[in-house]
Amino acid sequence: LAPLENNTKPGFVLIEGAPGIGKTVLLKEIAHQWSKNKILTKFELVLLLYLRNPILQKATSISDRLQLFCKGDEEITKACAKYLFANGGRSLALLLDGYDEYPEECGLVVSSRPHASQNLRQQANVRV
Repeated sequence: LAPLENNTKPGFVLIEGAPGIGKTVLLKEIAHQWSKNKILTKFELVLLLYLRNPILQKATSISDRLQLFCKGDEEITKACAKYLFANGGRSLALLLDGYDEYPEECGLVVSSRPHASQNLRQQANVRV
C-alpha cells in the first residue's frame, strides 16, 4: 500500500489473483486496519464497495450507494454524503472489490488528466 501511504497524490493499487485466494479478505482487513488508524491514515474516509452486490449494481444515485455502504443508517449516510460533497472526494480511498464481476452493461466512466490515466488507458473501450 506504499503508493497510497507515501505519495502526496492519490495512488492506484491493483490486487489480482485467482478466485478464492483472499482478495476480498485482504480488502476487508485493509478497511479494518484503517478503522483502527493503523494504515492509510492520511485518508479521512475509506469506502469498501462490493461491486458484485446486485443491490449496488442497481443503485441509481450516490445516495443509494452510500445507504448500502452505511447499512441503511440515515445519519451516517448523510454525514458521508456531506463529507464527499464538501471535500470533492479529497482524502477518500475507494476499495473496489470484484471489479471483474461488475456487469459491463452498468458501464464505468472515468475522467482524468492525461498524466494520471496511464494505468487505465489499456482497459478503456473508448478514450475521449
